[in-house]
Amino acid sequence: MIRRAIALDKSSPLVQFVTSVVELSAKEHEKSILAIEKALALDPNYSDACARLTEALKYAGRPEAGLEHCPEHARFCLPLR
Repeated sequence: MIRRAIALDKSSPLVQFVTSVVELSAKEHEKSILAIEKALALDPNYSDACARLTEALKYAGRPEAGLEHCPEHARFCLPLR
């Protein structure tokens, strides 16, 4: 379903955001990061996407990179417990 949505509208930040959510839940951290970076390239003011990026970077083992991208979402960079 997600692949079909991407095929229909690759220029939608929302489609890229949802793709990132799906990839992150599948533990495909790098794919999630790529999708969310595409969403942010399409809409740099997409604050939910910025928060998602910090979260995906944390799960990929790079929480400090999340702080660089979106310091206002630092709470998502807290260490995992």
